[in-house]
Amino acid sequence: MPAYLRKVALLGKPILLVDGYAGPGVFDDGEPGSPLIMCSAAEKYVKSQYSALFVNHNPSHHNKLQEILVKQGWNSRAKAILGDSSQLLNILSTQLRDQTVFVYLDPFGLKGCEFNTLKPFLTRSNQFSTEIVINMSMPITHRLAAPKAKAEGRENDPRITSNRNRMTKVFGGDYWQEIYFSDMLAGEKEFAVMEEYRNLISQYLPYTGSCPVRESTSSRIKYFITFASRHIDAMLLLNDEMCKAYFGQMHEADFGDLPLFANTNWQSFRTSKQLDSIVIAILKKNPGIKRKALWELIIQEHFMKFTASEYKESVKNLAGRTTGERIIVTYTETNRLNDNCGLLFTDT
Repeated sequence: MPAYLRKVALLGKPILLVDGYAGPGVFDDGEPGSPLIMCSAAEKYVKSQYSALFVNHNPSHHNKLQEILVKQGWNSRAKAILGDSSQLLNILSTQLRDQTVFVYLDPFGLKGCEFNTLKPFLTRSNQFSTEIVINMSMPITHRLAAPKAKAEGRENDPRITSNRNRMTKVFGGDYWQEIYFSDMLAGEKEFAVMEEYRNLISQYLPYTGSCPVRESTSSRIKYFITFASRHIDAMLLLNDEMCKAYFGQMHEADFGDLPLFANTNWQSFRTSKQLDSIVIAILKKNPGIKRKALWELIIQEHFMKFTASEYKESVKNLAGRTTGERIIVTYTETNRLNDNCGLLFTDT
């Protein structure tokens, strides 16, 4: 939120933050929930520029959140709303003008993130800034898809038909069926369907990415955090944030209790070999491309696999080689390696 708000503040437009499933504002362990994270950042970076809508269907969550907003003195700009998130989003989409909009949806299950609910925000004029972040539960998709129903003689069960219709509404088409009814492993199905889902969203907001969330590398995926934006800067930012968060969490889950690895971090186990190969492959197809443009191509093809600092180090090392496959740098007037430098591949 801080990086996002600092960026969009420069647009000079009113900023609208929407959390469709806000919860009580504070978790049971005292950690702040999404409404408090949003408001804290907004108060610091865009205090006079923002408004926020926090929706809850649960009255007790609504009341607790309302109390917190009043206590913090944020209720003049942040409103707690008791009601249905989908209905509010449908109404809100007809009332938007030139606002900069950030929509966050974290429903329990899949109900509430239907594609047609998102579409008015996806199809806003490209004159306006629109960002969408969705948490989508994966275990529930397998239950709703019921891939074994035909073999079990339940194919025509009205409940199964209804659940599959919901899947189609959420994913914006029935392409999920070919994936979920295949012989792929469960995790493979999830990555495949999310890739198709992002391809669909990218027809409207071109920069998308997803981060899987799980307890450890050996655990099944609990949900995907998926974002969609019209601006490459969102992808640049979230690539690094999601990469660090995911691999940092996996390292802690896998090695946190082992004394031997007490002084290590997730970056200790990474090498540049794969990234070097990707840099060289893209350079062969795009001779003379600038360092920044090359990085933008990499994160679109390999989102969340590498950080910007790892990329810059890879380019630096490849440019420092004197033999074999390496990079020739066309330096700028500063005679230093930076984002404006042109890059060429050579193996001579």
